Amino acid sequence: MFSKNQIKSFLLGVLLASCALTLVQVVAGIPSGKNITAYFEKISVVVNGVEKVPSSDMQPFIYNGKAYVGLRFIGEIFGKKVTWDEKNKKIIINDTQEIEKEYKSIELFSKYYTKNEGFDIVDKTNARVTLSNGESKQIVYSLNGKAKSFSCTLNQFEGYCNVYFEFLDANDKLIYKSPPMITVTDPLDVNIDCRNLQQLKIKVTATEGRNSSDYSSCEITKATLITKDY
Repeated sequence: MFSKNQIKSFLLGVLLASCALTLVQVVAGIPSGKNITAYFEKISVVVNGVEKVPSSDMQPFIYNGKAYVGLRFIGEIFGKKVTWDEKNKKIIINDTQEIEKEYKSIELFSKYYTKNEGFDIVDKTNARVTLSNGESKQIVYSLNGKAKSFSCTLNQFEGYCNVYFEFLDANDKLIYKSPPMITVTDPLDVNIDCRNLQQLKIKVTATEGRNSSDYSSCEITKATLITKDY
């Protein structure tokens, strides 16, 4: 592995040489500039004991007693993306990969949902839903494969039906299903493994009411997601 200082020092040296070469090439195209003579030779580029072979259009060469190596070639060895801005005569170097984030605890209901069928978002960690007997409602969030776990507390605080909560993935595969809950049931703490999940669907169903007019009101509280997607 390369240290940060090693990479910075190496790229700085290559950048200076490449910028000097670019300057000569640009000046050479201007009437007041000058032509140069460069010698292409078989030059090996070895990084930490491993030989790296440039493509045919990025071969190193010798000019004025110094070896010049293409900045794009060196940049890509160290995982950088190198582009040439012709209009502004700039060499642009960027990271090719997104910086890996650490896991962070966020409130689920602070995220944008992809579908919401009847949930009332009370605040960032709490939501409520009221259902008629035999009715189901759901809310869906995208996790993008970046979540680690989800925790919350489930509760039915009013009504006459049995209620159960289901947690499903993007293919409607059941991850967790709560036992039937009624108003006298104690609140239920839930912790769900969300690793590799692209989506989390929370579905609530009311059943077994005495009459068709029966209803139940439920809530999800302390809804917290551990994720890198923030």
